[in-house]
Amino acid sequence: MTLSVSLKKVRNLPGSHERQVSLTFRGFTHKTKKIHCSSEAEFGELFRWPHYGKIIVEEMLVIKVYNCSKVFSNRLLGTLLISLQHVTTSGRLILTEALVDKNHRITGIYVDLDIRYQPPDGSAGQWLEDDFLYPMQDSSAFIIRNVGFEDVSYDEIKKANDLDKKATLLGRQLVKSSEGDVEDDYDDYDVSEIEVSGISFSPVKSRSKYPTRWDLSATPKPQNFQIEVTIIQAQKLVGVNIDPVVHVKVGEEKKHTTTQKSTNCPYYNQYFLFKFHEPREIVFDKLIEISVVHAKKIPFLGTCIG
Repeated sequence: MTLSVSLKKVRNLPGSHERQVSLTFRGFTHKTKKIHCSSEAEFGELFRWPHYGKIIVEEMLVIKVYNCSKVFSNRLLGTLLISLQHVTTSGRLILTEALVDKNHRITGIYVDLDIRYQPPDGSAGQWLEDDFLYPMQDSSAFIIRNVGFEDVSYDEIKKANDLDKKATLLGRQLVKSSEGDVEDDYDDYDVSEIEVSGISFSPVKSRSKYPTRWDLSATPKPQNFQIEVTIIQAQKLVGVNIDPVVHVKVGEEKKHTTTQKSTNCPYYNQYFLFKFHEPREIVFDKLIEISVVHAKKIPFLGTCIG
């Protein structure tokens, strides 16, 4: 039960500025990221609006394109009003439409859109089969592997050490054969058996011992971890005329969403990535805390909703 709009690109823009597009449906506005470009701006962003079962036949989607400025107010380049009457029957619309200025004259700026509608009863119109199917051979396609984060097995370490010893032994044999001495082919020898001019060398005994394989495995090893949290929406928040913002805390690291104005059912669809380089046991003990706060002009005076 959603209305999805994929904003691909905006063409024939004048000059070279920072561009931004706003999309408004039922009073809720999504804004794209700011892109500095010349005549063509490629956004490639997807926006969704949940409509909670209400029919959208007589409603409009409003799209506005701006030139952004850090000093002055944003300049409106054009507006596009799209009626959603046809999308309820077809299920999908691929459009390339021109914007109109404030005097309702057609400009040369074009917007490429892909609009999809999923009605509440599940009859999705003429959907394509590729929208629901993804070719995969087995369940391993669900797993995203990163070789850089995988641990090296003990057998591979032992094999690499054996190869290093063989290479060292071969190098000693080549050096000694060139000097006419190939009597000793081993790296390990007893220092106590060496005698030079009547001086004997004896090994120094130490109380320390070499660490065992169990000691090495028991020592915590720092690794790279990534924790992904996506905040989609909140529903039925308590309060009147509230401005909700969602705070996400993983361990000691904090992040928060944008503030939505005057709504009890805010829609965010924002993605947060937390990176840690710590031992596995420490990372798995971290808690993920999610809280909703009624934002105010002074941040630390915000009221926690839950």
